[in-house]
Amino acid sequence: MTPDNVDKFVDYVVSAVRRIRGMEMSRGIEKYKSAWKHVADKGFADLNPFMECRYNERCRSYDCQMLVTSVAVKRCLECVKLWRPVFNASKIREDERTLSKFKGNAYCNSPEIKRRVA
Repeated sequence: MTPDNVDKFVDYVVSAVRRIRGMEMSRGIEKYKSAWKHVADKGFADLNPFMECRYNERCRSYDCQMLVTSVAVKRCLECVKLWRPVFNASKIREDERTLSKFKGNAYCNSPEIKRRVA
């Protein structure tokens, strides 16, 4: 390597490090832990393999980009796409758990009616 090449290489490495230091870790999905298993075909439970101090466990998309470009953007695009299925799965599970005694039989679905009769 010539001195000119070394300087260019060092400049390239320094600019790459600066770009990475300006990025943040994608937050993934921290809520609705009970629903994570229902989207296993689209995401996985990240058990913090990098020992990140900001989180313990997250659900991430299989295509998670891990780094986002700014603090304002909290999740990568792939984790944003995963959020809705996780949210919907959590609401389904929540509806199964809560059955109001004031809800009329005409508005109950068959599993609710079976639970009410039992």
